[in-house]
Amino acid sequence: MRWLLIAQDGWGLGHVSRQLGLARELRRLRPADTFLFLTYSDATHLIAREGFASVKLPSPEWFKDADQRSMDDIERLLVATAVTNACATTYRPQAVVIDSFPVGNRGEFSIFQRLPCLRFLIAREIRNPLPQWEYRESLPRFHALLAPYAEHEIDLNLPKGPPLHWVGPILIRGRDGLLPGHEARKRLGLPPEGRVCLVSFGGGGNPAYARLEDWTLQLAARYPDWHFAFATPPLLQNFTSDFGLNNVSRFDYYPMSECLSAFDGAISTTGSTAYELAQMAVPAILITDVSPQNDEDFVAKAKRTLGQNGGFVVRAYDTPALDAAFAQFDAPEQLAAMRQGRLATEPRNGAAKAAELLARYTQRV
Repeated sequence: MRWLLIAQDGWGLGHVSRQLGLARELRRLRPADTFLFLTYSDATHLIAREGFASVKLPSPEWFKDADQRSMDDIERLLVATAVTNACATTYRPQAVVIDSFPVGNRGEFSIFQRLPCLRFLIAREIRNPLPQWEYRESLPRFHALLAPYAEHEIDLNLPKGPPLHWVGPILIRGRDGLLPGHEARKRLGLPPEGRVCLVSFGGGGNPAYARLEDWTLQLAARYPDWHFAFATPPLLQNFTSDFGLNNVSRFDYYPMSECLSAFDGAISTTGSTAYELAQMAVPAILITDVSPQNDEDFVAKAKRTLGQNGGFVVRAYDTPALDAAFAQFDAPEQLAAMRQGRLATEPRNGAAKAAELLARYTQRV
């Protein structure tokens, strides 16, 4: 069986990480199958590191001003469509898994709607799908939809058609893949003793990344007894490692989820990392109102993933709210209670369930 997994990331790693988590489980169940990724992401080296081949489409630059883009948007679409069509006709996938956008952002993946293959969609919350006129109309052409949420966690508002399976968050690592805390700190070059806070704002492509780091550095200066570990995400460019503070360092590691045992708490945006922090039971301050995209309700997502006592929701650049939240982290009893609350509820990693479902569909053909 030839599988094609399509990850449409532009400035983050959510699509790539979900598809990698799924592909790893599929490979475990079906080791004789062939797997190929088709992606816009500039993180193809991470796909290779997990042992998968990939085909790279032109890097998206929608978040840049027009005069800063390396290609004309129409030319980029034409190249992406041509490469996609060539991949479809030469590789001839027997099963295609697409994340979020069933025909791509601008219809470039429409060819897979016509191929004689199994089609599966990871159906996420999409408030403003593009292209608007084809999103809902294309869904009935899929054999199944996989919702990466707990059952009925959100209202996806999907039309009737293919079966919808609630599989839970699809993660690249589950709690069973978590390294011991001392080993994780050693890998990340962190102090073996003392309290450590993770600072991570997504895959690195967000134009606001540097400003968010500067904002958080002000907090680090007020808490010298904590060590603040700033992630260097794969897509981050023009970053500094000289923060001017003794209690701040930077690390580079992927997948970060297997090292989350290194941290006593985390300050993070509300992307895929929010689910990883919940899976690995790390108390978190989740920062909202950061994404230039408006395809999810990030405040509601932050509240869902944190639960009743897993941390706090803070809007970006609300310094008094960040100070108040971190003051709770600084209280050992409160931090321990948050961690115990997260340990008591282990969200299932949906990668295994999703792979088992897809494997059953392949047995019908």
